[in-house]
Amino acid sequence: MKTLILAIGVFSAFLFVGCEKQKETTAKISVRETTGELSVGTTVYVYPESTTFKDVNKDLFRSGTTDGTGACEFNFTEMYKSGQAGVAVFNVFAFKVAGSDTLRAYSYIKLDPEKANETTVRLADIPARD
Repeated sequence: MKTLILAIGVFSAFLFVGCEKQKETTAKISVRETTGELSVGTTVYVYPESTTFKDVNKDLFRSGTTDGTGACEFNFTEMYKSGQAGVAVFNVFAFKVAGSDTLRAYSYIKLDPEKANETTVRLADIPARD
């Protein structure tokens, strides 16, 4: 009888450990105007760094527009398997047309698996990169 109870306990422990739900891996990009105010309606791109364009996994490119809070959120959960160790660093590019000017921001975000990752960029009147 003790053996049966012990076996059920061990089985239950494995069942609960093995069924742990994977947490989401997200990237939240907040964008500020040159004045420091929230930037609504700004286009944001998040993409992996690559030495050659052919090496980039195009499925990892994300784009969106900032909402009323000046933020845009992307989900990268499918990029990781539960329990996987590792970090990815993605480029961030944001831009907004303001009159005859195009305001831009370039940065990066470090994505830790199964976490809500965040960064803030500030728009500026800087030239486009080649």
